[in-house]
Amino acid sequence: MSLEAIRPNKILVFLPKAAANMIATKLAERGHESIAVSTVPEVFDALRSDNCSFAVTTRPEIDLLRSLRPIPVVNLEIFFHAEPSGDGPLTMSKRFDGSAFMKRIEFLAQPTDSRAGLTCH
Repeated sequence: MSLEAIRPNKILVFLPKAAANMIATKLAERGHESIAVSTVPEVFDALRSDNCSFAVTTRPEIDLLRSLRPIPVVNLEIFFHAEPSGDGPLTMSKRFDGSAFMKRIEFLAQPTDSRAGLTCH
């Protein structure tokens, strides 16, 4: 049995139901398997299964996930950037950087041994 065969390969997406399903759909479009959950009991079951290699959630949920199982977590919030909208400087909207998000996902989805020589600058 190869190490790749036993390596967890799903991405846990822990967000409100609609957002979790949307992210899971985007991940599936790129060929990634995921588990979309929106409640703590669902998170507990998903992490207990040991099928997830990392998770996607928001800042308030990171500690909860890591208290259940030490797992790498992608904070979805860091991919939202404020940008001016309209004429006034006080009107801001948020833009999601989907390209940067998918680059992070692709990096974390690589087998650990192939990431070993890569570093963040």
